[in-house]
Amino acid sequence: MASYSQKLILITLILTITIPISTAHRRRWGRRSPSRRGGDDNAEQFLRDICSSHEKADTCLSLIKGDPRLFDNSNSVDAVNDVIDLALEKINAFGEQLNKWYEDTNDDSIRGRYRTCAENYDDVRAHVEDAERDFGSDDFRSVADRVDEARDELERCKQVFGPGSIDPGHVENRNNEIEIYLDIVRDATTRLD
Repeated sequence: MASYSQKLILITLILTITIPISTAHRRRWGRRSPSRRGGDDNAEQFLRDICSSHEKADTCLSLIKGDPRLFDNSNSVDAVNDVIDLALEKINAFGEQLNKWYEDTNDDSIRGRYRTCAENYDDVRAHVEDAERDFGSDDFRSVADRVDEARDELERCKQVFGPGSIDPGHVENRNNEIEIYLDIVRDATTRLD
């Protein structure tokens, strides 16, 4: 028979092994999604904090205020998911617009620019879709990399038109708007990581 001290040592050993393992899940998720700790996360304040640190803070705030679903979330993770969805909607809509302008214009110089930007937007869409998939897998570092790749494609589109060139579609303004959404995603995932 085992003595009292042997039983006590065995129980202590079992507890020291099982308690850290059982709380590891809570620590991991608690850091990323405060709502899983009890719903104390404020998605609106989270997004406002990100925008307030942005170089175009006023524009950033007006963009997120323009879509009420961003504030219907109970946690920051869901809000970031919605920002990614919103960015994809804007990217898809403007990519389609670029293709339409490409087909409708008779000016060959502008036509070629629209085509090049439409191709860039196809790449932007692919990078943001990859970022969305990585975000769903909690691979936040990859999300930042994908966002940077998407921003590079937007920059290439801006360079196609260049300063002082004719831009009847105001491509640069639309690129700037999408860049803000991408900045929100990158900054948010950095804070969640």
